[in-house]
Amino acid sequence: RDAGTHRSFFAAAATRATERGFRLDEFALSAPNMRPERLSELLRVRGIHGVLVAPLPGQQVSLDFDFSEFAVVGLGTSVSQTPIDRIADDHFYAAKLAYEQCRALGYRRIGLSITASISRRLEHRWWSGYLVAQQQAAPRLAIPSLMPETRDQIPPLLNGWISRHRLDAVIFALRDESQMGCAPPHVGLVSLSVPQPAGQVAGIKQDEAGLGAGAVDLLVATLT
Repeated sequence: RDAGTHRSFFAAAATRATERGFRLDEFALSAPNMRPERLSELLRVRGIHGVLVAPLPGQQVSLDFDFSEFAVVGLGTSVSQTPIDRIADDHFYAAKLAYEQCRALGYRRIGLSITASISRRLEHRWWSGYLVAQQQAAPRLAIPSLMPETRDQIPPLLNGWISRHRLDAVIFALRDESQMGCAPPHVGLVSLSVPQPAGQVAGIKQDEAGLGAGAVDLLVATLT
């Protein structure tokens, strides 16, 4: 739970679990000497029948764990190669909404900047939402996204990409000052993941608290 988003997930889930008459305990498969078989036995001994799976680190998309004896809900989309229920933001709609709002404000040449690693992790939902919105609003305007592999590759490529495609607005996947601060001052900036609903950067506020609480509600419904 290093990232602030993950801490928000956990805090909201713990609060909702208490409200529903349960307690949320944390176990880490990455802990020293913790193996999948040992964790499974530990859960059974403690009488734990429901499991919330936190977002996985990096590009990990599956867990070496037998969930067959438990009710399971995954937080976010990272667990994609293990067949479990998941609850997550609608990233497709968020990107589509961001593009449409830019259009409503008068911007016309709108680009998307996102790393390939993040796009893969989200199964390309942000990218897809952007592409659909662009096709619907301006089918003849095909602006390629700026999509290097890692975040540190974006700043040196950003201004050339903006100039080459004559962009007047850029939608960024994350609110990252090292990226957004490189953009020319005349370009509108939008983030698909702002920390607060009201701030200096316009964008989409993902509802981590709602997701954490909703995941517990779904898990409780599965158990009962």
